[in-house]
Amino acid sequence: MPDQPSLADGEEGTRAMRHAVLSILMAASCSVAPYPASALAQDQSSGRVAPRRALPAQGISVAPSFDRAAFEASLNGQLQGKGMGYAFVLMQDGRIISEGAGGAARDNQDGFLPMKTSTPVNIGSLFKFVAGVSMLHAMEQPPSGAGFSGTDTNAKLDTPVSLLLPAFWKTGMSPRAAKLTFRDYLQHRTGFTTDNMLNEFRKPAPPGPQRATVFNYQNLNFRVIGFALGAFVDPTWLSQINQDSARTTSNENDMIYTRRALGSFMDEYIRNTVMKKVPGGPVPSCDAANEFKTTGAYAYKSKSDTGRGIITSRKADGSGCVGSGGYWMSARHLAAFASAALNGNRLLSAQAQSLMYGANNEPANRIVWTSARPRNWTAEHFGEPYVVWSGGRQIYEDTGNQISGGALLRLPDKHVLVILHNSAELNSASLEGQGYAAFIAGKAPYLD
Repeated sequence: MPDQPSLADGEEGTRAMRHAVLSILMAASCSVAPYPASALAQDQSSGRVAPRRALPAQGISVAPSFDRAAFEASLNGQLQGKGMGYAFVLMQDGRIISEGAGGAARDNQDGFLPMKTSTPVNIGSLFKFVAGVSMLHAMEQPPSGAGFSGTDTNAKLDTPVSLLLPAFWKTGMSPRAAKLTFRDYLQHRTGFTTDNMLNEFRKPAPPGPQRATVFNYQNLNFRVIGFALGAFVDPTWLSQINQDSARTTSNENDMIYTRRALGSFMDEYIRNTVMKKVPGGPVPSCDAANEFKTTGAYAYKSKSDTGRGIITSRKADGSGCVGSGGYWMSARHLAAFASAALNGNRLLSAQAQSLMYGANNEPANRIVWTSARPRNWTAEHFGEPYVVWSGGRQIYEDTGNQISGGALLRLPDKHVLVILHNSAELNSASLEGQGYAAFIAGKAPYLD
């Protein structure tokens, strides 16, 4: 591991932080490979409940070794009538292989809209995948004025995240919390057990190793990653805020201001830098109530919910954008982002892709991904004993338990599958299994 700058607060810590964040070498820019521009042609389908088998749009390429009809029959059969609405997109190396949708994005009470693959849906914790990949992208292709020393992505992951947090946030921070690295956060190995950031930063270190020995999923891990990403892409702001000694964690206005500012920097970087490199220009939004006012899916309690659904905005309610969730994306846009992240070098190097989850990784060492499920069929036919996937489930407990979310699967032969939904009956774990079964239905006829 390379030597790390000091973690001390105050003038010495500021100099170290600026040395680490402001004055180190830029990573070489990755080359951009050709990509089919029409891969994200707009979906014009409609219909209230019947599952939709999308007509091939111009530019959609169907792999000759995949039975699209069998895949769609399987997945539509498992999802039809099971919730208010659903949408799915299967891509292979940037090409749409199959897509479909059914049910409603909004019920009659909210001004009926059919669900489409182009409909923005609250993806819940699936945004952690977007935030995590964006952090890796910033490490490898840093904006002007920012960067990590060296070219080894694996070594960069061992940089302490605290170097990119406002100095006054670190008041009372335990030595253990100060040393937690990007790898720890991206693997949910921080040892955090609650969502209270300052309390977790200040907890005495438990007995045992510095790094948590087991995966422990916490939203806080990726909230902090989002804040660190915001500071990384705007180091001048961080330097200025660290020179303001009057700010304190006991002043809620100081905390609100810095959280909102860092969330805004993260949001702008993801939307205006990262997504511009993805075919189709995906537009994730934490301001859906305004930005997707006429097009976004609402979240509902159930498929039979006849009341009003919910669409929200973290910008409007003052909570600010975060790396852990609260974003809307369409199935097409999320699939395009995932495919670009996992294939080619538009967003990540081959090394970073392998670190996320490579052929020789132990499941517990995955980065960014939420889960790794053992699967005999992929092991037998592709030598891949695990399917890695991430899930999202946004629950609005204060307004009646409306739910939306989905699942993102990395499947063999450069396939990615996104399934989104907008009511309580479906959940990410079941969607992973349903998507896996549908993939077998489409791929098995072409295997020995």
